[in-house]
Amino acid sequence: MTAPEAFDVVIAGGGLAGLCLTRLLALEHPELGVITIDRGAGPARKVGESTVEIGAHFLSTRLQLADLLRRTQLPKNGLRFWFDDEARATPFAEASEDGPVTFSWWQSFQLDRERLETDLIELGRSAGARHLYGASDLTLESGPSSSTPDAPHVVTFDHDGARRRVAGRWLVDATGVAAALGRRRGLLEAEARVPHGGCWARFRGARCLHRLLRDGGDRRMLRAHRLLSTNHLMHEGYWIWLIPLPSGLLSVGLVYDETVLRDPPATLEAFRAFLAEHAMAAEVLDGAEPIDFGRLRGFAWKPERWIDADERTASIGLAAGFVDPFYSSGSDLIAIECEAISDLVAADRCGAGPADLAPRAIAANAVLEAFYEQAVRWVGGVYRSFASFELSVPRYRRDLHVYWGIFVWPYLSGQLRDPAFVERWIPLAHRTRARSEFFGRLFAWAYDRLKAQGRHRRGNRGEYAFNQLGYRTFPALRFERSMGRPLELDLMAELQDESDALGFLAVLDVLWDGDRAPLRRPLYEAVHGETLEALIALAASDGFDESFWREVGARIGRGVAESYARAGAPLDADPTVDATSFGALRRTVLGLAGDDADRRTAATRHWNALPALRAMDDFDPVALRDAVQPAVTWSLDASPWGIGELDWTTVYDVLADRWAALPVRAEAGPPGP
Repeated sequence: MTAPEAFDVVIAGGGLAGLCLTRLLALEHPELGVITIDRGAGPARKVGESTVEIGAHFLSTRLQLADLLRRTQLPKNGLRFWFDDEARATPFAEASEDGPVTFSWWQSFQLDRERLETDLIELGRSAGARHLYGASDLTLESGPSSSTPDAPHVVTFDHDGARRRVAGRWLVDATGVAAALGRRRGLLEAEARVPHGGCWARFRGARCLHRLLRDGGDRRMLRAHRLLSTNHLMHEGYWIWLIPLPSGLLSVGLVYDETVLRDPPATLEAFRAFLAEHAMAAEVLDGAEPIDFGRLRGFAWKPERWIDADERTASIGLAAGFVDPFYSSGSDLIAIECEAISDLVAADRCGAGPADLAPRAIAANAVLEAFYEQAVRWVGGVYRSFASFELSVPRYRRDLHVYWGIFVWPYLSGQLRDPAFVERWIPLAHRTRARSEFFGRLFAWAYDRLKAQGRHRRGNRGEYAFNQLGYRTFPALRFERSMGRPLELDLMAELQDESDALGFLAVLDVLWDGDRAPLRRPLYEAVHGETLEALIALAASDGFDESFWREVGARIGRGVAESYARAGAPLDADPTVDATSFGALRRTVLGLAGDDADRRTAATRHWNALPALRAMDDFDPVALRDAVQPAVTWSLDASPWGIGELDWTTVYDVLADRWAALPVRAEAGPPGP
């Protein structure tokens, strides 16, 4: 039998995941021999066109594709959310909107996958990698075993009319949803916690959302371009995406919770009819024609593991499982997977033994497990609450804080590739996951409560929230420009504590009278820290029953009194919390200050004080973006969307240092319990 052609890495699957790994290996370890084998004829049109910070940084900076992306793709203007009425009849001009006012500090992209994959093939071949398409009957002939641990993986396949054999020390499954290696070996299982499905189509001739609103006399403050956002049309149990492609096509998709939307469209005709029932989708698609259609049900799958250092196998991309497209996290997982595999392959090539490879693989699997499980908490069970603007705004703020603080920051700093750091980071990721479980259940419970009262859509018309700046009761991240420097875990834990306390108060504000009061120091100090931990534990055992809310009221009342005592303005007694209104609590507090004018003035001043947040200070004011991720200079004059010149002013340029009048920590003293 003819000896197999030898490679260091054999990648089964030539889609985005496999091509990204090939590119990273070529850049970091050009001495390695790499081959990708795919059964398809070549790159094809695919969904998964939107990126967020980790995946975008991986493509532009780690894979050195910034110039290519500038010439061939579109910049992304963040995530933008639109809210509707029960009849789905609200036009864009009247719908409540939550979106960025400027382009973000860290850039991301809207991708034509077919074009990007074609370019990656050319780059790979120019670097010496082999790419074979049109392969069939791919079979794993043999591989390492306990008796022959150093044996290579031998793969056979048909190509160009002949049976071929290749051998690789490492074998990577990048075969997409087929997950050839994982499914055959039982390493994937359906994710019951995310019973979601979707369908999609690309449309030619869709209207430009940005121009549609501008020509209609839109008066909302905007320094960026709405078309370039990943626009989400939010509804009970489902959402619709609108993503522009550099070809001029508009990608439109529906993603739904199968337990809520029980009769989703199954054909292109049904999908078009479904979209026509939604005023906003109909506005954009007026006169447009679809050119394709796709559908996938039950797309959430979890792997048993991502990387096996003993067997020298790995799974990446869709072959390594998937959660949900709501936060465009697919390319994030690809980035983390590729980084880990590259490190392991290189260490193995340099002679590292099992004792060195094992902790690297354990750390990589732990990071991927943490990201996957967090993604489940972001979307599992909360889709029905998407219909509420008031609940979606604080939910997104907290999710964003978790994503940037727990995952993006250590990825940009390179610390997620350090097993020693990961060992210390995992407890923080687990704690965040547990809290996300609590918040997911809280948002779902709050939505059901508001719906029963007929209040779940009361904020869905005429509101505009800048999701870069926070919203009313929930200030935004203030540490964005510091990401990239080494992460201090105790500081990041404290920042998450702040976010969670404010998030909990924001939910109470929506449930109660919505008077925008929770961004007040005594309220923040009443729930921050041990109090919120105790409430999370109580909800885990008893749920959100009457006893839970009585405990919430008692702890807030006691905490507010303690906050006043620390401020030197003690109250006559602990205030009683009316579980319907922060306004009523404020009046109670002022009554407990007594009749003395000075005491009442001090009580009012303390009530109106804003919390002292670490998210507002203790960060290096020097912008790190250019050192960590050089900005991409775009020219979109030739875009079929007619975008023209863009304003790259960031929110920091717009507001300078005038974020908010929040005091720094040194002036305010320590936070409450």
